[in-house]
Amino acid sequence: MRKLLWMVWTFSIVTVGCSKSESQRSSEREATPVKVVAVEALEVNRELSLSGIVKPKEEVRLSFKLGGEVKEVFFEESEEGRCAGAA
Repeated sequence: MRKLLWMVWTFSIVTVGCSKSESQRSSEREATPVKVVAVEALEVNRELSLSGIVKPKEEVRLSFKLGGEVKEVFFEESEEGRCAGAA
């Protein structure tokens, strides 16, 4: 009995919710007045001068065992390499 009542209740809610009222039907037929304007090209000279600080989303601090600078890289970016200690 509960199952039958549940099914009838669900069916009635779906039927009422999916049907359109008379006001909705009439509003679909009414045209909305609009103003039409021809498109024209304009040159806009607008400059903005802003100040601020640019920060990265994430910052990583690096530390190394040896100090110095890299003077030369002995491989191309597309080449495969291996570690100096690898056999």
